[in-house]
Amino acid sequence: MNELEVDYKQILFFYAFLRQVDLSLDRSRWTSLKELHDYYQERISPEQMISYLKIKLNVPDGDFNDFPAQEETRNNKGKFKLFNKKTTLSKEELIHFHQLLKLFDQCLKSGEEKYSIETESLRVDIAKFYSLLLEPKITKSDLKKVISIEHYGQNRLLKTKEMKEVIPKDFFTI
Repeated sequence: MNELEVDYKQILFFYAFLRQVDLSLDRSRWTSLKELHDYYQERISPEQMISYLKIKLNVPDGDFNDFPAQEETRNNKGKFKLFNKKTTLSKEELIHFHQLLKLFDQCLKSGEEKYSIETESLRVDIAKFYSLLLEPKITKSDLKKVISIEHYGQNRLLKTKEMKEVIPKDFFTI
């Protein structure tokens, strides 16, 4: 099986987190990456997201072949898709997500002061991932809620949604 079932709330959370990273990286062009690192010391870090992916979705550090086989079990939840919002992500997509998080974590820990071409390339890759892959899986009403997520360097007059409003309940059990 090449696809894994992912809870809809997890998709919202992944989208919001990656959008926050994208916007924060964009704003860090005018400050130092050290300040961005400090910002993520007080928020959900890429390390925490990586741990969440490993524990909750069994995403390995390696490649596609390292994925444990998912048991193919059918239960009554599949019959009630209207009430049990699930979507799928391929193993390749989850590994790519994991790699983007690792690259962002390395960027934060690198000690670099200035925004570089590599940092911009990472920002663009993150933006493509969440906008092309995750965004189509989200309803328009939910997208309106998470598109204005809090981020580093945001205008204080903007009304933003706090990340804690989209964190799945099982996130803090890791």
